[in-house]
Amino acid sequence: MQLVQKFSATPKGMVAQINRTLRTGLVLNLRAVGIEAFCAEDSLTILSKAIQMPTDLLLIDFRLADSNGPQVIKFIRAAERGDRHMPIIAVGVLRPGEREQFEKAGADSVIDLNELDADILSTVEKFLTRANRTCAC
Repeated sequence: MQLVQKFSATPKGMVAQINRTLRTGLVLNLRAVGIEAFCAEDSLTILSKAIQMPTDLLLIDFRLADSNGPQVIKFIRAAERGDRHMPIIAVGVLRPGEREQFEKAGADSVIDLNELDADILSTVEKFLTRANRTCAC
């Protein structure tokens, strides 16, 4: 994946409250393909960074330790202005009905880690490429 070559500036991604092992792996993989990745540990940090310093991408856990994932996504979407749209990818082990909750809240993609072929990096590339074309973030 050659994401860095597709961007005029270094793309930024936020990895929010995903379990430590997956979070570390995601950040390392994102950095390896040229994405400036950082973590957010709680809902307040997720919201403040998403609103004050929008990134090119947000990977967010289904189940936040201190809040409701779909509600956090709704707050982010409500704060977006003009044509700004930060791609949000919800990641985790889905329970019945959760995919619909996240899609209804405004997630652009939902990755179920129960699925053996869940390819997070390909999904990230798809949304970052689209964000670069529209430059909305």
